[in-house]
Amino acid sequence: MPTANSVVQIMRKVRLDTSPPELQGIEITAGGRLVWGKVPGDGIHLRVHYIRIGAGGEMVIGSEACRYASNTTITLLGEDTSKQCPHS
Repeated sequence: MPTANSVVQIMRKVRLDTSPPELQGIEITAGGRLVWGKVPGDGIHLRVHYIRIGAGGEMVIGSEACRYASNTTITLLGEDTSKQCPHS
């Protein structure tokens, strides 16, 4: 489980099956894959300031062959004035 306000770097397959604390960012690089897992109850609530998916990275919330049946909420945080993503 990542710590609050951290930047999570994903460089391999990672299964998200619980709501993490509020994050500063998620960076998915080549070969990285963030996959939503099955979650009972209220599902997953992801609160993050930015999500950056680089070339060859993936974020997967269900597929035709594997439907995602839980609820999910992605809340992007920050101000309208913060138009740049770190490392862009």
